[in-house]
Amino acid sequence: MDVFGNEELKIDLKINGQALEFEVLPDGLKSIISWLSDLFMRMDRIPWIDDCSILERRFILFLDEIEIHLHPIWQRKILPVIQKLFPNAQIFVSSHSPFIVASVSDAYVYKFRLENGLSRLETIEESKAGSSYSLVLDEIFTIDELFDVETESEFDRFYQLEDDIMHGFDEKIPLFLEVARQLMEKGIESREIVGIELRQMSRILNKDLSI
Repeated sequence: MDVFGNEELKIDLKINGQALEFEVLPDGLKSIISWLSDLFMRMDRIPWIDDCSILERRFILFLDEIEIHLHPIWQRKILPVIQKLFPNAQIFVSSHSPFIVASVSDAYVYKFRLENGLSRLETIEESKAGSSYSLVLDEIFTIDELFDVETESEFDRFYQLEDDIMHGFDEKIPLFLEVARQLMEKGIESREIVGIELRQMSRILNKDLSI
């Protein structure tokens, strides 16, 4: 991507060989270009002892929720790009995105928790580059659910009915199968999970629980 100005003092960009006006870019990309431009301008005005390029200078950079307005594809790329752009900078980033947390190596993750209205440091862990997003969600953000809140609630009901039936409450089988059918209609993943449970129960109870 190349950035250049024109005679009307407008900013144009060339991305993959195609010239685009700055205003047509998505908000996330415009935000990145804006704060990077502002950073370069401010750093250029600071008198430095050593005569080196801006990109080689040693400084501390604070980035607050860098993922705002960024598509997940860009969230996965932005920090590695910033690290390569400023190899001598010490970078602090606040984020609520598993894509950001899992995007970098040679870094630390500081987890904070809210206690009595105050944010307190809970743990310090090594960054999660190389880990799956589901693992990052579980270990860093303490989210182990796979689906939306409504679907998770239906799965809780499904497993509760399953447990009741396994303990002899056969009268709940029709309701259980109805809940199972509703879950299977939600999508491929939920259909596969429910299908496995139904086959296991059919084998254990020696009952036909097919839908």
